[in-house]
Amino acid sequence: MAETYRVAWEKRKRIPAGRDARPWLFGVARNATREQRRIRERRAATTHELALAAERSYTAASPHDTALTAALSELSPTDQEIVTMLAADGLAPREVASILGLSPNVVRVRAHRARQKLKTLLTPPGDAEEDPEPSSATATRTSHQP
Repeated sequence: MAETYRVAWEKRKRIPAGRDARPWLFGVARNATREQRRIRERRAATTHELALAAERSYTAASPHDTALTAALSELSPTDQEIVTMLAADGLAPREVASILGLSPNVVRVRAHRARQKLKTLLTPPGDAEEDPEPSSATATRTSHQP
């Protein structure tokens, strides 16, 4: 009903005069109802597809994923969603940003930080790469400071 009034208000100069106004308003109401039905159906179909995709990805997990699952649980819920959507679902940062209501740059930064944290959590303590010694050029540059 509200949508019918909104359209009528926006198109008030085009509303037919006299007895033709009522059928015109019924046509607007019919179109608004049809559009709302389409929106509901699309939403339901998308929800169903997402549920099936989530179920498939959950059942496809192997027992070897326990370390990754444990590492993911160390991330914030938003970072978990970002990493999962980027890696498992194959979405682009702009798509993830749109879904989560963030900017694409924020998604990229959070994804980078989350990946670094996951790398740290998944790397055994003895396998961590040591920082290499500074090169002679760097050492020379830093020793000749004015």
